[in-house]
Amino acid sequence: MFLFAFLLFLCYACFIILASYGFWKQKKKLLPTPLHGAKIPISIIIPARNEAANILSCLESIAQNQKHNIPFEVLLMDDFSEDDTAQIVQDFFKIHPIGRVIKLKDVLKGSRINAYKKKAIEIGIQASQYEWIVQTDADCIVPADWLYNMQIYMAQTDLQFIAAPVAMMPLKGGIFSKLLYAFQSLDFMTMQGITAATHHYKIGLMCNGANLAYRKSAFQAVSGFKDIDGIASGDDMLLLHKINHQFPNSSFYLASPESIVNTASQPTLKDFLQQRIRWSSKATHYKDKRLTWILGLVFLFNLQLLLQLILSIFYSDLINLTLYLFIGKIAMEYLLLIPVSKFFNKQKQLFIFPFLQIFHVVYIVSTALLGTVGKYQWKNRTVK
Repeated sequence: MFLFAFLLFLCYACFIILASYGFWKQKKKLLPTPLHGAKIPISIIIPARNEAANILSCLESIAQNQKHNIPFEVLLMDDFSEDDTAQIVQDFFKIHPIGRVIKLKDVLKGSRINAYKKKAIEIGIQASQYEWIVQTDADCIVPADWLYNMQIYMAQTDLQFIAAPVAMMPLKGGIFSKLLYAFQSLDFMTMQGITAATHHYKIGLMCNGANLAYRKSAFQAVSGFKDIDGIASGDDMLLLHKINHQFPNSSFYLASPESIVNTASQPTLKDFLQQRIRWSSKATHYKDKRLTWILGLVFLFNLQLLLQLILSIFYSDLINLTLYLFIGKIAMEYLLLIPVSKFFNKQKQLFIFPFLQIFHVVYIVSTALLGTVGKYQWKNRTVK
């Protein structure tokens, strides 16, 4: 057991070191050259379901991008909302004529499917005017230079896919809400660091649908969501994998602080776990086995820690080993989180990181298992 634990930790440590180096190098790849020449028109697609509380702030932040005179349209894809989402957006577009609402209920005519978000994006792309598709979520706030920074890469490279950074917004409330936000934020920053690293190593395994862009022609070349349209999640990463397979080395991670999109944190522990189970549910559908190996390593390392923690209650000989492994885990993950938290300007969250380790291990193991064999609730829908 001691030898197995050491070897597994060694593999995990090597992975974190590579991720840290990859994140640092990816930041160095930014092109500071200002945008010259004709500006590229953009179609922004926003899938939305029951987002009346968030959508106005999202649209107001997008409207600020008009200062750069970049031609763009917003396609709000209303996914059978049960609140006033569609009406709020329609009223906004009357004052700011930058887009339109497309209601899925008018297109699907009562058809029942499993992947509503993918269908919303697919319909939006069909209705879009422009070659470049930029995607975000209805509970997000985008920066005022968001489209401008995207333009630099759209114009100067032959990329097919651009992934960009996403950060969690703070929760309002008492101490539990603050702890829940810190946990989500730290976990999410770790994923963002690994995302950037995979793009540095030219394997582009990860992205987030809250902040990405791709060519419509690339979407069409890979037949869109065909063969993955029965999977409720994965409208971002599974599409990235398809495009990277068809167009090798064609994706890029825009590691610019000015491009960070802020997304809403989940307000309750239940909502947070349901979201992460939803994200985990697509893991068995990855065709790129490199990501499968990475996820498998992370899962096994955390599973080992959890089992040793339980066994050390009954076998005192395991206490020291378990303690050393937790200390090693914290040290290695700090190696990644220190530069990533500086990038996101969230260094203050690092002080609480060691105190959340046991919860993090339990969370990794449980969401991975439930995402594979269970079902989850999302936007008032039950998904198997």
